[in-house]
Formats: sequence, C-alpha cells, structure tokens
Amino acid sequence: MLKLKFFAIIFLAIFNIGKYVNAQQNDVSLKVPDINAEKLYAKEGYQKAIDLYEKVDPKDQNPQTLLKIANSHRLNGNSVLAEKYYNLCINDGSKPEDVFNYAQVLLSNGKCKESLPYFNQCKKFTSNKNLANLISSCDELTGFSNNDHIEIMNAEGINSKWLDFCPVYYQTGLIFTSGRPNNLEVKVNDYWSGKSFSDMYFAQAKGNGKYEAPTILSLNLQSQYHDGAVSFSPDGSEMYYSSNNRSGKNKKGIKDLKIYKAKLINASWTTTDPFPFNSDDYDNCHPALSTDGNVLVFSSNMQGGFGGMDLYVSYKKDNVWTKPLNLGSQINSAGNEIFPFLDVANKLYYSSDGLKGMGGLDIFGATLKENDFFWSSPINLGQPYNSIKDDLSYITSKSREEGYFASNREGGTGEDDIYYWSIKNQFQKSDDDLLGIIPILVVDKENAEPLPEARVNLFNEKSEPFTYITNSQGKIGKDVNRQETKFVECEKDGFKPKHVYLTPDMVGNQEKSTIFMERESFQPLRGNILNRSNDYPIEGAEIIVKNLTTGAFEKLKSKPDGSYSTTLNCQHDYQIKVEKVDYLSNELDFHSNEMICRSDKSVVKDFHLTPYKINENRKKLSASFLGDESKNFEAGKSFEVKDIYYDYNKATIRSDAKKTLTKLVELLKEFPEMEIELSSHTDCRGMDSYNQKLSQKRAESAVKFLLTNGIEPSRLKAAGYGEAVLKNNCEDGVNCSETQHQENRRTEIKILKL
Repeated sequence: MLKLKFFAIIFLAIFNIGKYVNAQQNDVSLKVPDINAEKLYAKEGYQKAIDLYEKVDPKDQNPQTLLKIANSHRLNGNSVLAEKYYNLCINDGSKPEDVFNYAQVLLSNGKCKESLPYFNQCKKFTSNKNLANLISSCDELTGFSNNDHIEIMNAEGINSKWLDFCPVYYQTGLIFTSGRPNNLEVKVNDYWSGKSFSDMYFAQAKGNGKYEAPTILSLNLQSQYHDGAVSFSPDGSEMYYSSNNRSGKNKKGIKDLKIYKAKLINASWTTTDPFPFNSDDYDNCHPALSTDGNVLVFSSNMQGGFGGMDLYVSYKKDNVWTKPLNLGSQINSAGNEIFPFLDVANKLYYSSDGLKGMGGLDIFGATLKENDFFWSSPINLGQPYNSIKDDLSYITSKSREEGYFASNREGGTGEDDIYYWSIKNQFQKSDDDLLGIIPILVVDKENAEPLPEARVNLFNEKSEPFTYITNSQGKIGKDVNRQETKFVECEKDGFKPKHVYLTPDMVGNQEKSTIFMERESFQPLRGNILNRSNDYPIEGAEIIVKNLTTGAFEKLKSKPDGSYSTTLNCQHDYQIKVEKVDYLSNELDFHSNEMICRSDKSVVKDFHLTPYKINENRKKLSASFLGDESKNFEAGKSFEVKDIYYDYNKATIRSDAKKTLTKLVELLKEFPEMEIELSSHTDCRGMDSYNQKLSQKRAESAVKFLLTNGIEPSRLKAAGYGEAVLKNNCEDGVNCSETQHQENRRTEIKILKL
C-alpha cells in the first residue's frame, strides 16, 4: 500500500484526548455496508472503496459508512463531495477529529463562516494553536495582502487534467511533477487514489510562462511508484528528489517517501545514493537545496516534530550531510509544512495548513536570520499567490521578478495546475498588443452573478477550439483578441449552451462582452429496453417513472424498436422501474446530481430484462430457497441456504448438507445464466484471522461439491467472511449454546448475474 503524499497530504490528528464515545448509533434498518468496500477502506484503498460504497443511495447508508465515504473523498482531494457526505453524518455527538475534518473541508470550499461553529465545537477538546489559527483566519481573510503589482496566468502548455505541481527551473525549461498517465507500463496505479503514480517531466520554455509539450525527464529514474519534487545542485549535475521506499515498508506495510540523489552521467540521469537519514518508519520528502548546494531543507514526519509534516535542515560538511535539525516552532505548526524552496538570498518559502491562512495550504515566506540558517516568523504571501484552495510549491527565478506555484483553485484545467507569476510592470503590453482585446465575462442570466467552472471554447478563423475554464469571477484569465478569436462557445452543466460571435463594439467594453447563460429546467432521458439473453429489443415493456421529490409518476410503453424517451426535472430525484410479463423487472434510482441538465444532450439509460418464464419446477425452487413460490430469483438479491451447517472447527460438508447442495445444483441447472457468490460464515470462537480462513475453506468446500455435479467454475465464486456478519448476538465474550453458535456457521447465496 502506498500513500498519495505528494499532494493529498493526510492531516494527522491534532487532538490529544482520551476515550471519546460517539453518540451516533447504527440504525439497524439501514443497509450493512459492502464488506469489500470495508476491507478496501481499512487497507487505504479509498477510491475503490468509494466506488463500492456509492452504489448504495446515501439515505440508505448508516452514519459510520457516510463518514468513511466523506473521509475517502477528503483524502483524495475532493472537498466538494467530502462536504456533501460530512453534512449527512456530522452532529453534536460526532468525534472531535471528524468535526475538525468537516470544518477544514468547509474552509477549503470557501465557507469560512459555516466552518466556525464546527471549529468552536472542537475547542472543547483541545487548546491546540493550530485550531486557534484556523478560527482566527476566518476573521482575518480581508487582512492578507493583495499584491496588486503581481499578475498570474495558467502556465500554458504543461498543465493536464491530472495533478501538475512542483515546478523547478532547469536549463532552458521547467521540470515539474505530474500524475498524468504516461502509458510506459512502468507505473502501477496508486492503491490509495486509484490513479497513476506521479512522475517527473521536462518542458522547453517558449517565454512568458508558455511551454512546449512536456516529455518524461528520464526513464532511468522511473520507479513503479511516486517520483518527483526535485531540486538541483548549482551546476545541474546532481538532483535530489522524492520517491517511495524502494527497499522496504513501514510497520503498517506502507512504502513511505524517501529522498534520493541522482547524477547526470554522460547526459543520462542515474540514481546513486539515498539520503543517509531516510527511514522505513517515516517520510522524508520535498528536498530543497540552497543555491550553493550546501544546505538541504526538506519535509518529514519523523518523531519529535510539532505536528504532521515538519521542515528540517541538514548541512553538507566535508561532502557529508549532517543530522537533520527541526526548524522549530517559529516555522513549523501542529499542521503540515511541505514543499520548501530556497531562493538566491536563501529566503525560505513553503506551504502550511497550520498557520493563519486563507484556506487549505497557503504559501508563506521567511527571511534568513544573520546567515545561520534559522528563519524569521513566516509571513503569508497573500493574494494572488494564495486562495481558499491549496496553494503550494512556490519558486522564483534568479531575478525574483517572476516564478511559479501550483494550486487547485477554481478556473484551472485539472486537479492541480501550475501558475506563472510576474511583476506587472515588467510585462506591460504595447498599445498595438492591446488593440482588439475583448474582456470576456460569463454570468448567470437569472441573477447576473459570475459563473465559475464554465467551459469557454475560443474558436479561431479555422474553427479550431481552445478551451478555458472560468474562475470564481467568471473570467478565463486570458485576453481574448478579436484578430485571433472569431466566436465563443460557453458550456456549463445546468445551463443552455451559448454561442457568441465577436463584434467590434465588444472591444474594451465589459458590458457588451458579458455572456449571459440561461439555466436549464429539464433533462431529456432516453434509452432502450433489451432482452438480456440476446440484446433483442422488447416492445411493450412498461416503464414507470416515479418522481421521488413530488411523489408523482408517469407510465410509458417501449416502442417496437425497444426505445423510450421522456423529460425529467433537473432539480428532482427519480426512480425508474421497467416491467414486462415473462421477464424479471429492473429498476434504478436517478438523482438530480447525476443529470448534466442540458436540453441539447440526452442522458441514455438502457435496461436489460432477464427472461423469466414461470413453471412448476421454478415454483418449487422459489418455495424451497425463498420461502414463497410466487417470489422470483433476481440479480443482486441474497438468500440463506438452510441446512448447510459445519461441525466446529471443520470445513468438510456434513452428510445432512448434501441434500440441500443437490437442490442448489438443481437451481443452477434450471437457470443456466445464473452466477452466484457462495459465502460461508463462522461463529465468533477462535481468532478473527483464523475464522476468516476457515470460512473461506468452507465456502470452497461447498463450491467444490457444485463443481463435481456439473456446474461451470465461471458461474461460482467462493467467499469467506469469518465472524464479520453474525446472525445473533453471540459475539466475543457472550456465553452461547452450541445451537446458537451453529446458527452463525452458515452458507448464503448472492445472485451476481441472472
């Protein structure tokens, strides 16, 4: 397992409290969470866990499951969805660390006032300075400097829809770290996020923050995991960079980050030595060399720090690095200090989420004190460097009149973008350049409010599109020149597309060049009703569309070609059920947040119905397994198989179970399309790990019986759940009879496909 620590840094708990009882209790009427999702969450496979958890409607989830979904989204950097799920489960009885995480998510989403009650709720359990900083930050948002002399722009040519960060000047271009997939089959996907591990790229500069298409820096330096966050020696012949542990794991089985050195030999980079103070027990990452190459500042969560990740310094003496020193409480906080950078004057820049800031990670600067490599109290750089989102990996050029940083602020092209900054008076445009400039602004027609995250496509005279995303002010951060751009197309989910041809009177006229977008009210829905066995269309199937918001419903019939169509309200939730005689019904829930809300683009939902003709044998099987001959077997449903019990500590099939298993063979032969999961459960006696292994052997033993009776292996899946799902209260420490324990030693069937 590997942690995604290059960007989605885990916030380590700041609470130093004893036992705390969570007042939230499970509602037994709510669904038991998917056991595979639970296992993935426990092993930090958060994105895959999300995919399984979210198959169940949030209103049917218990609070503990909702909290795990919220945590998973937060740890993968999706603060919007994290807020949604925290909002569903956080209350007065929630644990302080959960309340704190919710408050931080609200702050990251620009909801400062909304976060304050939750931060104040946390104050009852800790007097941590980091918490006080976060609370006071809300009151001081307007007090940070504006830096009107600085302009920023999205670094053209290097950003992608994935994470792009840690820019570093190198020769005539820029080296940066990116999570984009490179299709070289070297990387595996990060278990934590489900995405590609990061790698180092080089892009040749074109000038003024613009670059040629980036390429992999060096195939020699590639590992299977994270590589990046680089820093160079003065002559550019040595590089220090971060990478996941290549030789071991920590006690939790996780490959922490380490710092490695690479040398440029015969124009090729070769990894030589690990930093001597690396460890399998903690992270060392984000190395930053001084301009003379004799000072190394880096981030680490080694023991003895002030919080999560702290900054440390090491000195090169006689070509040997000294034992690292913590930079102290002057620089470090109870939060995380990461992505350090030393400029030509050895001024230290870094990002922190524990100091007073605007939200998320903010960039700070600290001046060197009397050349002893200890720095003054850090100062928040203010806007435009910092925003309510995460801002990090700040660097400057040797002239200190331009540089770069990374941010996931609104208006970017991906998860995390690199931005170019410069001093305005260094790049004043001439009068000729300014001719024909049109100040594009995108707003909501209903209230004239700026529209963030709208897609603005600029088309040149060859009708070639160039796409930009509006920021929180409804602007794209780029001058639109009428000589280069002929018309503009604006798109945003929930709004009707808008096409605008540029005219001479728009030049320099904000009122004329404002694009008003009209909200959509309805969403077209269409699809086909198909026979699952052969994909033939089904005519005359009844489609029942129930509005879950109002309770109203509509009934439709599929056409001879199996098609159907209707229109839904974008603000409402729906349940759609399809029925047809001699077929199993099929249904799904369709929520407003799944709709793109575009009248010009239909959402397509096809339904496959499984043929199901009733006969006497099927009635008997339904009575035997489902307890009612009128009930149907359906995909996704589970039922317990009676009379398949096991002797204590045994995995062999008892003679009294063979009759039932023979009946199960009959069921599978009656339904040749059916695929099942056969799961086995133990009682609570014995070690958890042993019980899981025992239950797996029992499930495999039952499956083996089915195989020997002619059932194909591809239709069967054996699963052992141990004592994870008991039928009664006979858990560890409870005195129960043998009959009660035997009730827990059981076999269940889940129909995976029919």
